Amino acid sequence: MRLLTLVQLSTAATCPLLLLSLPKLGAQPVTPSDSSKPEENNDFQSPLRSAAITAPTPSVAPPNVTAQATIAAPQFSRKSSTKPITASPAATAKSQAKPVTKPLPPAIRANFTQRPNFSWERIVERSLPASLLSRPISPIATKKAIVPPNQVKASEPRSKQTQTPNQLNTPLIAAVPPTSNNSSAVLPSINTPYVLGAGDTIQITVVNVPEFSGQQQVGMDGSILLPVVGRVLLTGLTLPEAEASIANRLSRELRRPRILVTVLKSRPLRIGIAGEIKQPGFYTIASDSIQAPSIAQAIQTAGGLTLSANLQQIEIRRRDRTKGSQRIVVNLSDLTQAGDLDQNLALRDGDSIYIPAADTIDLAAAGRFADTNLAITAQAINVALVGEVTRPGAYKLESAKDGNRATLTQAIQQAGGITQQADLRQVEVRRMTRSGQPRLFTVDVMKLIREGDLNQDVLLQSGDTIRLVKAPEMSPEDLLQQGAANVSPGSIRVNVVGEIKGGGALQVTPGSTLNQAILAAGGLDRRAAKSVELIRLNSNGTVTRRSIRVDLSRGIDPVNNPVLWNNDVIVVGRSGFTRFSDGLSDILSPVFRLLPLQFLF
Repeated sequence: MRLLTLVQLSTAATCPLLLLSLPKLGAQPVTPSDSSKPEENNDFQSPLRSAAITAPTPSVAPPNVTAQATIAAPQFSRKSSTKPITASPAATAKSQAKPVTKPLPPAIRANFTQRPNFSWERIVERSLPASLLSRPISPIATKKAIVPPNQVKASEPRSKQTQTPNQLNTPLIAAVPPTSNNSSAVLPSINTPYVLGAGDTIQITVVNVPEFSGQQQVGMDGSILLPVVGRVLLTGLTLPEAEASIANRLSRELRRPRILVTVLKSRPLRIGIAGEIKQPGFYTIASDSIQAPSIAQAIQTAGGLTLSANLQQIEIRRRDRTKGSQRIVVNLSDLTQAGDLDQNLALRDGDSIYIPAADTIDLAAAGRFADTNLAITAQAINVALVGEVTRPGAYKLESAKDGNRATLTQAIQQAGGITQQADLRQVEVRRMTRSGQPRLFTVDVMKLIREGDLNQDVLLQSGDTIRLVKAPEMSPEDLLQQGAANVSPGSIRVNVVGEIKGGGALQVTPGSTLNQAILAAGGLDRRAAKSVELIRLNSNGTVTRRSIRVDLSRGIDPVNNPVLWNNDVIVVGRSGFTRFSDGLSDILSPVFRLLPLQFLF
């Protein structure tokens, strides 16, 4: 029969003494010599105090010991000895009636119970190897103290370490438990661990072994070179996996090596970017610091986002070894408007970025985004203007020297301004996305003229087409306001002929009326009729002619005092009396030339 005798266990600081003893059959633990003192409160009991362990039956039993023995729970006392305590017959008889136990003194007990997460099981587990807690202790081991695994120096070579018999089945190499990604503080990710690759600069720390610690760069073959053990392949491994791989190799030279691996500088990343970006394609982005390149850096490298980009739905496609392809959506509007750095994700090697086009254009948001460093920089753009503009066609708009971008009103002005028929409430802008799909949105320029809404003066990008439609009808007030705006030409040309004091070609402001043109020409003379003719050349090549009775006291009236268009012709006719006198003069004029003057008197 195996005998379990008392073993003294001591931790590095204040761990209490745990005594295990194997008395003879029927014997109970004997109290120390100070048991005569008044017994203290025994409310605090060890979880092991009431445990019973049954030893296997040996083939040969020692004298005075039956085939089976019961081990009492370890007793915590103020004093202890490294020698086994032998129970006397008197004490044995007394203990059979009622076991006598001695608790820890209050001071020592309070010292342990006040610690957070305190438990006696943890003390026992830290004091004994796991292999010894699950099997009987050999009598050979009772004469030597058990060395806890955490007291073995990792830097001590295996040849100098001595294995004691009490370390049965105890592993010599204790790998570091998987730790969190140490680079997560500087390499923000989306719950995907960083995977090492060629070009990464890492810091390897072997606890208590500085000669194996230091900086390493993963070579082109994906490995690093360590002293003594040689090359260790790290490419494709996460940081915890790299720690375990290095610990496995160092276990040939060290016992229980503890390894920490951190990323000092990430390798140049190969990424792809497509969608609403100035220069889509494949890029290699290097990092000059411990931070991995972010999505904002990738966008800036590719020239910036277009004004059609959907900032709320930017996609990152990432390859994951376990989950396959992973799709992540970030909202860069939160980054540009609220400064949310969580949206500026750190990229990983092989990431693909796709910027979709917005279904609808938010004029206010587009204007705010254009001022950020993620938008395309101001540059010359090519646009086209059609419809109710003075000179339709394609134009190249230069950005201002101060970096301001070309706007809708600038494009209209460069095309000579609008015509008097243009409907500024329904200005259409057609914009092509990178995928070839058109996006059409409408701008109310009259809202800009009347209320000063600058959001209606939209920022243009290369390839935009602006179309100004003809207004079905316009009020006189709209005509005046539209004619006075800067989107109208500076002046229009009209011709006033006939019975007018200063006829000819005139330059008048847009929105001028018929009466204003007549007055600008000097007004009607005495021979003029009360009605005039307005001849207008239409945009489709036809000519309209209408008679208008002149009333200089009348205000704007579409019938009697209409607003003039460019190249209108005003014909001021003769009155009836003037026509009669002119006719009579035409008849009598030859007679007067033939007859001498004296025959008339």
